[in-house]
Amino acid sequence: MLPRMPSDCWSAGVILYVMLSGSHPFDNEPRPSSGDWIGRSKEPRNIDGSGHGSLCMQTDIRVKEKIIYGEVEFFQDPWITLPDARSLVESLLIRDPSQRATVVAALDGEWISSEIEDLEALYRLKIAPV
Repeated sequence: MLPRMPSDCWSAGVILYVMLSGSHPFDNEPRPSSGDWIGRSKEPRNIDGSGHGSLCMQTDIRVKEKIIYGEVEFFQDPWITLPDARSLVESLLIRDPSQRATVVAALDGEWISSEIEDLEALYRLKIAPV
């Protein structure tokens, strides 16, 4: 990855958010129980014939709005215990590409640099055995 690839850095922020929290940064609202989804699956189809009911369409619109406006929510877990990771993810998900963290900035961030010796040791052990 080149140091000035802002879309790749944004995508890395999304992936890191998912890996650490188990949810998507822009689609993390509570869902109805599975029983509610079954009832909604019988909703009428859209004019274009797609199977998306009104709930799915509303969710899609909300996700797109969150992406466009850069609305990322950091709920308590795991972010309260990982402030340096949160800072890194926030810097990667900045909407303006000119302000977004680069690969170099991300690697120099506190969360990664504080663990660099352990990360390099694991790399040598697993990837590049001596």
